[in-house]
Amino acid sequence: MEIIYDDIVEYYHDEIDRISKNKEKFYQIFDIPKKNGRKRHIAQPLSELKQLQKIFYKEIFYPKSYLIHKCAYAYMPNISMHQCIEKHVGQNIVVKMDVKNFFDSVTYELIVDSFLYAFRMNRRTAEIIADICTLNGHLPQGAVTSPIISNFVCRILDRRLYNYCEKHNIEYSRYADDLIFSGNFDIKALRSYVVWALRDYYGFKLNYSKLKIMRNYQRQVVLGVLVNQNCRLTKEKRHELRQELYYIKKYGIDDYNRFTGKTLEQLRGYVNYALEISRETFIEELYELLRKKECDI
Repeated sequence: MEIIYDDIVEYYHDEIDRISKNKEKFYQIFDIPKKNGRKRHIAQPLSELKQLQKIFYKEIFYPKSYLIHKCAYAYMPNISMHQCIEKHVGQNIVVKMDVKNFFDSVTYELIVDSFLYAFRMNRRTAEIIADICTLNGHLPQGAVTSPIISNFVCRILDRRLYNYCEKHNIEYSRYADDLIFSGNFDIKALRSYVVWALRDYYGFKLNYSKLKIMRNYQRQVVLGVLVNQNCRLTKEKRHELRQELYYIKKYGIDDYNRFTGKTLEQLRGYVNYALEISRETFIEELYELLRKKECDI
């Protein structure tokens, strides 16, 4: 059944009108420390806005997730992290590139364009929905709608990179802001093409400080998993998962997002995959806590 976007917007008109007049009041803003000593800026929607964004997610974005390019693996229903990682096992070269300030770079204008062309919305409806899902003109880290919207916005980028890689026999996958390439290829030529693809339509920038080139005689790590010959969790990722368990026990699972800037959906996806690789006690404990929370919703 076709989704009538105008009807959804009209049905929630009062909530939309009240929130859009003063959106800042409907967010809790805070910073969390990053590994490099800097801070990640988190904008967590308060109850009323969060509920409205969840409705948009369930009624608008989730049913249209089939429009997202097949090379986008993060935050996708019925797609596991394993499918992203296994493409890069046993390759001569693995290259990881990172989009600089990814969520801040996904602007209101890019989102409206995506809604117009991917969803075939009329402009007024596209602008209303984009306004409710953005803060200060870009995607807020902490909103339930931000991850899936970023995947819709990146459809053109994924298509361009996929077509280039298919032509040059390169494996490509994108996990949020991580662009992962593997095979046997000209690294400089690939990097030049990626820089152009990021800039041309989106105005995105490559984060050169996070560019990693990993050859088969070195540790090749994709999303915290060693992929030289098979999949194996790194010591660093195991430590990180132990830390996530600590956060949940200390702050409570309901406040996990507020204190870490990560969503339970992100953590659940990684824990499910981690269990496929290593059935350690602390990972199983994390899984049970997340499963119980999911059953309570």
